[in-house]
Amino acid sequence: QIGGRDWGDYFEAPELGHSELLARAAMVGDTAAGWALILQPTDPVKLVVIDSDSYGISAEQAWSDFGLSDVAMPPYVRSASGGHHFWFRWSSNEMQADPNASINRLPSKFTLPAVRGDIRASNAPRLLIVLPGTRAVGHQKKVGTYTASPGFPSVDKLPPFPKHLYRRLTFNETKPTERPIDGERQLPTEATHFLDL
Repeated sequence: QIGGRDWGDYFEAPELGHSELLARAAMVGDTAAGWALILQPTDPVKLVVIDSDSYGISAEQAWSDFGLSDVAMPPYVRSASGGHHFWFRWSSNEMQADPNASINRLPSKFTLPAVRGDIRASNAPRLLIVLPGTRAVGHQKKVGTYTASPGFPSVDKLPPFPKHLYRRLTFNETKPTERPIDGERQLPTEATHFLDL
């Protein structure tokens, strides 16, 4: 529970608001742990954050595992566990060559030959991504800090999501999404990190 309420209560009772959820989730015993962003389909700048589950390696190595040598490494956040979150904005203009391209076709999880992980995007409600500066419990059950890459830009200046990566992630899709069905209550990993402090 967060602030005496279940995670789903904050989405089913609009009067509570996301800002209250973030404020309560970020407070642990009156000590601020950090902040998170709740991605929504209605975001004015749609985001795609690729969460690489490659721990203990450099950001450069983690990005090279995607095999996109022609795409510059995007801004990233190093997670409390030592993984990397690569940040992009969704650009319909970038995807014009593929008339079926849609942010809604991105899976919630992916496996490529050298890397696997999760995708958080502005394509479904209840998606939470922890922001830089946050201290949280990582996969190794140790407290760590989310750290942004130098010169991290504002969201409208993020690079567009690469069409080559989009094609790789959606090539073998068997269903359009693996996201929870509306009404299901699932506590995101990032929320669990807050509660573990």
